[in-house]
Amino acid sequence: MKKYKFLSYVIIFLVLIPATTLAQTASSTADLQALIKQLQAQIAELQAQVQSIKTELKITRALAKGATGDDVKQLQEFLKTIPGVYPEGLVTGYFGPLTEQAVRRLQEKEGIEAIGIVGPRTEQPPN
Repeated sequence: MKKYKFLSYVIIFLVLIPATTLAQTASSTADLQALIKQLQAQIAELQAQVQSIKTELKITRALAKGATGDDVKQLQEFLKTIPGVYPEGLVTGYFGPLTEQAVRRLQEKEGIEAIGIVGPRTEQPPN
């Protein structure tokens, strides 16, 4: 009788443990899949924002300290959208020391020589 009781405990143990583990694994897998979908959606949204920024920035001349105009405003609008690049976020149309520093930060971030002047290399940063 003890032998059967022991065998029934072993059988219960062998049946219940894998079933519990399987249920936990299925739950974990579903959670991971949901998280992956959420991250993929965030990545797609960020890529769309980057593409939008790239297409909106159309500079037709070199911009440096002392420059003024709508293209400088456009540059400042662009710079303030990039975290940590232009924390002041002033859109004045005047390329002053704050804009110059922001351009340098962007150039450093993009691996471009940080000269603080917007020219052909800064207008189209590497992907």
